[in-house]
Amino acid sequence: RREKRKKEREEHGDAAVPVQVPRTTDNMREADDTFVVSSDEEIEADEADDEYQEYYKDDVEPNIMITTQKDPCPRTRRFVEELVALLPNSESFERRGYTIRQITQYCVNK
Repeated sequence: RREKRKKEREEHGDAAVPVQVPRTTDNMREADDTFVVSSDEEIEADEADDEYQEYYKDDVEPNIMITTQKDPCPRTRRFVEELVALLPNSESFERRGYTIRQITQYCVNK
């Protein structure tokens, strides 16, 4: 079949049967209306008003507080120790009898 089509294209030139394009995921994909162009003015304005932009631009180094449930198992404690060693500017806080609200207030005041 392929040879037959090739021969027809050679004989008929532009009037021949058009070359078939294989159906792939990329050429069957519909245009995405939600895709944003990088030079979109609305997006640039949103990024300029972003309250966390200092963290993404490395102007401010975030403080990270790691806590667990009230009575963590030894395996969880070791994992928290590894996280503290891995993440810069982080510390762990043993929850004990404190509520999340109390821990959050402690972090805000620190």
